[in-house]
Amino acid sequence: LDHLTRCFAVDLGPKGIRVNSVNPGYFPTRVLRDINSDVEEASNAIEQLELSKQALQGRVGTAVDFAETVAFLASDAARFITGEIIRVNGGRSFSGPYTE
Repeated sequence: LDHLTRCFAVDLGPKGIRVNSVNPGYFPTRVLRDINSDVEEASNAIEQLELSKQALQGRVGTAVDFAETVAFLASDAARFITGEIIRVNGGRSFSGPYTE
């Protein structure tokens, strides 16, 4: 998807069309919660705690974090941004697996 984003940006840029990609990190969503049973809730809480330690911001992302990034890229404030891959993961890409 990353390469496709860049190729589309090159092809469509001369027509004034911006193409960017937003790559999410781990986001606990309603769909994931619905899949899990009550027995697994404690396990999921521990998993989220461990995942939050891996993000530089010390927390797991929310749907709002992701949506605000998409809204920004669609706005005029991002009019000079194209062909970019935006990782919305709280800095997890840059931290080790066990950052404390």
